[in-house]
Amino acid sequence: MIAYSTCHGRQVITLFNALYSVINDQALYQISIDQPTVVSCAAKEWAIGDWFPCSDASWSLQINDKQGVSIKINHIVDGVTYCGDATIQFTGAIPVYQIQDGNITVTLEPVD
Repeated sequence: MIAYSTCHGRQVITLFNALYSVINDQALYQISIDQPTVVSCAAKEWAIGDWFPCSDASWSLQINDKQGVSIKINHIVDGVTYCGDATIQFTGAIPVYQIQDGNITVTLEPVD
């Protein structure tokens, strides 16, 4: 889940509830965005660098490694794209089912 606020031309977001799992050899990834309403982002079977739309079309998710630890979030507001990188810390007893360990804060910067 991602909560955000805008300050000084930036957006500060909080990422939480990320999940990585492998079921029947198919990798699944999800993360949510908390605005006034929840926005969900999900991916199945990605290549590194693939972009995925979220349930709110102004948000998108890029996965930059095999397990979804390194991600990029884009948010388009009034024609301006804000972008930020994040590293998700996962925890879990088995490597095929991992959940996010704690919340992280990420700053999205406007893209020129």
